[in-house]
Amino acid sequence: MTHSTAGGLLRLLFFVLLHLTPVTPMTPVTPVTEDGHTTAPATLAADGCVVVTGATGWVAGHIIEVLFSKGYTVHGTVRNATATHKHQHLLDLETKYHAKGAQLHLFNADLFAKNAYDAAAKGCVAFLHVASVVVKEDADPQVQVDGAVQGTLSALEASQKANIQHVVVTSSVAALSPTTTRLPMKLSECDRAYDTTDTNNYAHLHLNTYSYSKTIAEKKTNEWMALHDNPFRLATTHFAMAW
Repeated sequence: MTHSTAGGLLRLLFFVLLHLTPVTPMTPVTPVTEDGHTTAPATLAADGCVVVTGATGWVAGHIIEVLFSKGYTVHGTVRNATATHKHQHLLDLETKYHAKGAQLHLFNADLFAKNAYDAAAKGCVAFLHVASVVVKEDADPQVQVDGAVQGTLSALEASQKANIQHVVVTSSVAALSPTTTRLPMKLSECDRAYDTTDTNNYAHLHLNTYSYSKTIAEKKTNEWMALHDNPFRLATTHFAMAW
């Protein structure tokens, strides 16, 4: 991740946090039981819990630490909550910020399933959709597109059902560029950098599939927001790189 990209995400995150309900520190509890089920109640009061999808990822880990440092309860979604070795670093962070009231609850979630995040979203005040599809190089390209779209729509729908008012979706600069108009241009001919007024119309299902999946997911997000009359404040962050 470039410094500017990391800083932009954190600034966006802090902006969201400034508008959240103040947190009352609570006693941490065990995140999951031995069979992988969350120990979180079916419904929690709006006590400052925040959903972070793709919780075991590198970007999500940094986000979760920021949330813990401010005393928030995190509802993290993972593919397998029983795989402790994959989220031990999150448990360590929970312990580190114990005194601030940090709590971690893990929820199993399938990015391709409808209503994947409904359980995790209940009672929360913000939703950070960070999870992304990872497919093998020889996989059906439609799988990547379907995962990106369904995962994002599930996040939006879960947020609406839970009456969440602040949502952040992580996207990519790949959803913005290139465009067929500007791609042939020489650098000396460009009068501005790509920005959020641009949309990648060069990629397609069989060319730069990842870029295409991010573009379509963002298009579907905008359509969903318009159809549902913008039920919450939505921000999208466009990463250049993350590693």
